[in-house]
Amino acid sequence: MAWHDEVFDGKYDRFTFHLFTPRRNQLEAEFIRTALKLKPGEEVLDLACGYGRHAILLARRGIKVVGLDCTERYLEMARRRAERIPAEFVCGDMRTMDWEERFDAAYCFFTSFGFFDDDTNLDVLRRVACALRPGGRFLLDVQNREVYCSPEENVKEPLEFEQDGRDMVIISESTFDPLTSIVQVTLKLYGWPEGQEELAFAVRLYSYTEMRGLMKQVGLEVTEQFGDSDGSGYTLKSPRMIIVAHRV
Repeated sequence: MAWHDEVFDGKYDRFTFHLFTPRRNQLEAEFIRTALKLKPGEEVLDLACGYGRHAILLARRGIKVVGLDCTERYLEMARRRAERIPAEFVCGDMRTMDWEERFDAAYCFFTSFGFFDDDTNLDVLRRVACALRPGGRFLLDVQNREVYCSPEENVKEPLEFEQDGRDMVIISESTFDPLTSIVQVTLKLYGWPEGQEELAFAVRLYSYTEMRGLMKQVGLEVTEQFGDSDGSGYTLKSPRMIIVAHRV
C-alpha cells in the first residue's frame, strides 16, 4: 500500500476533521465561488473532494458539482450529506481521470496536489486542463513552499482541541529538503484511550514560479494568486499559495 493510500484509509479523519468546522467550510466555499466567478448552472469539478465539504455548499447555490475522490468511504459520507442536493460524487484517481472539455471550472483545495513524482504531478495538471472547456478556470490551493525555508517551521506549537468529549493534542514536526522541495511531515496525536497515534506523509511543494511554469506547459495561464482563503495577497510569508488559472 502506497503511503498516500494509507493516509486516507482512516487515520486522516482523526488528524484533520476537527479543523473542518461549518464556518470554515462556508468561508472557503464562498472564496472558491468568488475566486472562480462561479455561476448557477455551471459544471465544476472538485478534485479530491473528500466528504464534499465544499461541493455540497456550492451545489446549494445552483452550481453543478462533480466531486472526484479515491476514497469510497468519504464519497459515501458526501452522498449521505448531500441528500437531494444535485451533486455527483465519483470514485476515481486524479492520475487516471479522462474527462475532455466537460467543466467550466475546477478546484483542488487543502493541499491535495503534490503527492506524486514531478512527472505525475505535471500529468495531473494536464488532465485538469483537458477536463476544462476552453476558457475554463482552475483554482489550486497548496501550502506555501517558502514558509518551510524558515527553520521555525520544523516544529509547530501543539494544537489542542476537543473531539468526542476528549481533550486532544497534536504535535506537528516537519523536515524540508531544499534540494527536492519535499516536506516530510509527522503528526503525533495524543488523547485517545488506545494511546498515541502517528501520521506521516510527504508532499512536493512548488514555488510560485515553478507552479506558473507547470501550468503554462499544460495550457493554463495564471491570472491571480492569493496567500490564503481570506483573499489576502500572496507573499513569501503567506500560509498558503492559491493560484487561479484559465485554460488558454
